[in-house]
Amino acid sequence: MSFRGATFGSVSTFIGALRVVQLLVVGAVGIATLLVAGLLPVMLPWHFVVALGAAPLLVVLLWINPALGVGFYLVALLLSPDFKLSDVMTFAVMGVFAARIIFERRSLFVVPASLAKPFWLLVGIVALSTLFGVVVLKNQVPFVYRDGRAFVYWLWVPLLLSMKMAGLLDASRIRAVVVGFAIAVALMTVFQGISGMQVVTEGRVGDLDGGGAFGSITRVQIPGLVFVSLSFVWITIGVATGRVLWWIGGALLVLFAAALYVNFGRALWAWTAFALVISFPFLSVRRGLRVGGLLAIGGAVLVAGLWVVKPIVLENVVDRVVSVQSEGGHGSSFGWRRWENEDAVSRIVASPIYGVGIGGEYRRWISEIRVFEDHTRYVHNAFLFYGVKIGLPGLMVLLWLLWTIWRRAFIKRGQDLGVGFNPYETAVAAFLPAFVGLNITQPELASPFGVLFASLVVASLDWDQTEAGGKLARCGAVA
Repeated sequence: MSFRGATFGSVSTFIGALRVVQLLVVGAVGIATLLVAGLLPVMLPWHFVVALGAAPLLVVLLWINPALGVGFYLVALLLSPDFKLSDVMTFAVMGVFAARIIFERRSLFVVPASLAKPFWLLVGIVALSTLFGVVVLKNQVPFVYRDGRAFVYWLWVPLLLSMKMAGLLDASRIRAVVVGFAIAVALMTVFQGISGMQVVTEGRVGDLDGGGAFGSITRVQIPGLVFVSLSFVWITIGVATGRVLWWIGGALLVLFAAALYVNFGRALWAWTAFALVISFPFLSVRRGLRVGGLLAIGGAVLVAGLWVVKPIVLENVVDRVVSVQSEGGHGSSFGWRRWENEDAVSRIVASPIYGVGIGGEYRRWISEIRVFEDHTRYVHNAFLFYGVKIGLPGLMVLLWLLWTIWRRAFIKRGQDLGVGFNPYETAVAAFLPAFVGLNITQPELASPFGVLFASLVVASLDWDQTEAGGKLARCGAVA
């Protein structure tokens, strides 16, 4: 055999051996993957297995259709059985959006100039408060995480706006996400109320506290009902002004009203009604009369129908509304909140600049409510929560931010009162003051879904023609 032939044979043998090794490696990886896939259902809770299996599908959906992906993300967040899993999913979705923006070679963290100062100031204050709470005040890290997780969801504002600037989302699609998620929340609320089954882990399905006339009422508390309230106002204005087909709008209004009733929350009822009333001055006289007429006729038909078919519903609503007059002691809902507010205000007065820091306790341990372990840190009033956690400067910046958002909606509503009238801006302009009022007794802005709601509202508005001449403030620009 020649040297050349021997060399060729050696090379062929080596390549053949290499292929065998590759096959063995691929086979070993495949077997290991199958073993892990088989062991996961045994080693992990079922919901983690479902999440891992659905994650690739959600990533693909977010990439090819961001609006639909956001909708599925919101539903998955609502159905998540564990808040830590929810946060992991949120970071993953944010990462996909950031990667998509970079892939399109567009700017990250785009914020309109009129919104940039209050937004980035709030982010900076929260970051400093977190650092101060951990390093100086020695707040426990688990409590810092529990208190601070909602603040992280504010990052949806620049991410969603960046997606809009990149042409991957637009205002109409984001509005579709808002009403689509409202429908999903309403369906789950009504289903839980009828069946008595708890589908959404974060919430409550059970007899209404208070006994008496309410002993047989099943109340459903579920995150995301603020989406239902806004959509109720939006669709009402849309049907009354002819912008939404009456049969579609009518069906949605019945669904939303049923969800609000099943929730049995007086604050949500009151502030939704408040938003409908204050929408009148934001409309032209003709449109305002139409909205008022629709509410009067629809309300009369609903009351008459319920009085004939199921009068107990009306009796329950009336009893629930007037029962607030008899509350006031520490054993009542109003009494607990008043006690809580007094302690929070006292703490803010004692430390007005930096509060107790993220994760800090603002009140002593109270044995009467020991079943609620977070009562030393939790505040039902979202504004007191911000004040006690990040100080009065942070609270003032939050109010500045909310004012800026409302002002944008109000200005855009004024631009659309003519031929290009869109009921959404009017609904937002009317509902944001109600949303502020709702946060006095329900900490929406201290919860992930409340912050998500605010972020989606910001992204759903038209910021292309801002008061600052359309200029944008950018952070982290990509070449």
